[in-house]
Amino acid sequence: QRTGVTLFQQGFEALNKIDSIADLRVYGETAFKCDLAGMSAQGTGPYRQILTDIIHELHVPKLVPEALFIPNTNATDDANVHTIVPNPSSGSSQALAMFEYVGRLIGIAIRNHDKGYTMLPFSLTSTFWKQLSREKLNNQDFEGIDGRMHKMLMNLEQCPFEDFDVVVDSMYHANVDTGGTENMDEEEKEGERYVYFTTRLSCGRLIELLPGGAVMPLTYSNRHLYATLMRRARLAESRVQMSRIRLGISDIVPMSALFRLFTWKELEKMVSFWLCNSNMCAVIHMNTITRVTRLIHRTHLTHLTHLTHTKHTKHTKHTKHTKHTNT
Repeated sequence: QRTGVTLFQQGFEALNKIDSIADLRVYGETAFKCDLAGMSAQGTGPYRQILTDIIHELHVPKLVPEALFIPNTNATDDANVHTIVPNPSSGSSQALAMFEYVGRLIGIAIRNHDKGYTMLPFSLTSTFWKQLSREKLNNQDFEGIDGRMHKMLMNLEQCPFEDFDVVVDSMYHANVDTGGTENMDEEEKEGERYVYFTTRLSCGRLIELLPGGAVMPLTYSNRHLYATLMRRARLAESRVQMSRIRLGISDIVPMSALFRLFTWKELEKMVSFWLCNSNMCAVIHMNTITRVTRLIHRTHLTHLTHLTHTKHTKHTKHTKHTKHTNT
């Protein structure tokens, strides 16, 4: 029993020890087996539960090491308000290896999507799935990750010259609210207000939209360039992390290039059974935090092993676990 270690981390460490990744390319059977401490459990039930709990852990902020995914806090529409996005700042070698592991889990789900026991309860944006199917990203995808900025850019591009100062002023105040003027002194804040060619990513990190963007003010003549660069930077903010996820998927589904034959919605359905109803998402989100917090303090998983499964015969404990699961 490894108290305080997430199931995600235990699975990552265990599956990294297998001799060949090709052993995970299974169809119609479980890709790994689970040893459950003090329980008698057979069939695919433990397998389904472990996969579900691993994905649930990814939805809890700062629970998984390296903070691979973060809440989509800039979303304003009901469809995306409870989603998570890859963390653009998770770029260490350890984090990228973990993103590959996430990709392998997705690959396992895709290979066995018609079996029903490898569905992963991800709540991700269209931007994530489109980067797997290689569909072109558009304004609707941008709105899904930053609804307020999407609205401001639309106003910026469509405004007449006489309204430009009003639009820029609203954008300036939006930057103040999100900490975009933290490097300014009080004199600069009280003086003439400018918006520069910079943006904050989903993780809060400030970047330039082009070299020298931190000192390049937004004007009426370059507003279209600003909007184009803003959308491009935000939609591609997790391209490094997504490339490692695709690499992990290709370990399990070698011909993953054929994902271009599917729409992003079809890929999402292959992998995830997430319910899109906003009220249901809120309930599931709260249940996830409660269950995973309890799981970390009293984890039932001893370890994941490849091609091994210890059967326990204590019937009373099995009955108790069954009632707990049903509850």
